[in-house]
Amino acid sequence: MKYRYLIIAGLIWGCEGEQVAIEFDCSTTTLSISSETTDAACNTSTGAIDASVSGGLEPYTFSIGSESNETGSFNSLAGGNYTLSVTDANGCTTSETIAVANADGVNFTEVTSNDAGCGSSNGTINATVSGGEEPYSFALNGSGSSSNGSFNGLDAGSYDVTVTDNNGCSTTQTVDILSGISLNDDILSIVNTNCATPSCHGGSQSPNLSGGENVIARGDRILARASAGTMPPSGKLPDATIEKIACWVNDGKPNN
Repeated sequence: MKYRYLIIAGLIWGCEGEQVAIEFDCSTTTLSISSETTDAACNTSTGAIDASVSGGLEPYTFSIGSESNETGSFNSLAGGNYTLSVTDANGCTTSETIAVANADGVNFTEVTSNDAGCGSSNGTINATVSGGEEPYSFALNGSGSSSNGSFNGLDAGSYDVTVTDNNGCSTTQTVDILSGISLNDDILSIVNTNCATPSCHGGSQSPNLSGGENVIARGDRILARASAGTMPPSGKLPDATIEKIACWVNDGKPNN
């Protein structure tokens, strides 16, 4: 992914300062996360994550949820899985899922999911656990109990899966169900056929939408204009096509 920076050039040989846009190509940077964890006691927020990163350019910003710092240390964590994101000084990012275990309680061993389909409710979640004391009880977003960790008929979206053992010890993991719409198989063909043509956004007009990276960067704008009927110039796209674009954007515009 490329990030743009604005550099103000000073007076050189009597020339007035000018604004020069320079792009940094993050595809040339590899950020690697290393971490150590401290287990949490059952149903307490006594766990911790201490992370470091190599590669890229300092300083780094570490984030878990809404909490950010430059040390990589996060305390007062309950048992569960956490997504740690790191951004370097060039704006390049990487992320990793880190598990904080329940010291003597139940923990997830595997959580799998299937796509919901665009406009459908075919998503599934299957969770397996170990530790603690059986029987286990599973809940989805605080309700919808299951004794075997399986949930079906789910829309695309984010879900919190919580398991509780017979001693009342619990842990939670967040699972994202996607629509399954693909940038390479679905979205690029729509854009290339209707927008990125030689006489339009295929090179003669800005922005150029002939590449996947450019489409990702402008996905929200593409959806807004397609929904409003202002793109492509030939007329409004079919509703089913616009829904595909919307599903992909709502999935987070994955490069898939």
